[in-house]
Amino acid sequence: MLRISILLLVAVVSVQGTPAQIPGNRPLRIIAFGAHPDDAELKFAGTAALFAAQGHRVKLVALTNGDVGHFAQAGPPLAQRRKAEVEACHAKLGVASAVLDIHDGELMPDLETRKKVADLIREWQADIVLSHRPWDYHADHRALGKLAEDAAVVVVAPFFCF
Repeated sequence: MLRISILLLVAVVSVQGTPAQIPGNRPLRIIAFGAHPDDAELKFAGTAALFAAQGHRVKLVALTNGDVGHFAQAGPPLAQRRKAEVEACHAKLGVASAVLDIHDGELMPDLETRKKVADLIREWQADIVLSHRPWDYHADHRALGKLAEDAAVVVVAPFFCF
């Protein structure tokens, strides 16, 4: 599940058909992290498409490559397949896409990965960041929740990750 509730997102979305804007009349920049290819899509795709249709910039990011999350296939062929699937989905939604090459089941809330998450947030210049909750049932989801929580603190420190 994504950390920010739909109620908060609805408050940001348009009022009477007028696209929501942040100060300076700039479109919102939203980044949604999922631990695996399909996580952010399953939880946020519809809302992402609505934001994109209103002119906001949306990026969906999978931190792992999804190379073991299937009943009949694993390894690089599965990672390639899942990346292709989410990229096709993102193209239809009108959003940007990224899939990191961390093995499925091996996501850790360590300094190296926190730097990657902070860099992705900074590079996207995100106004809204979504992720799994840090107490989720799945270890990769929990790790991502903690990474996003920790990156949110350090992303504003100008000398972190240099």
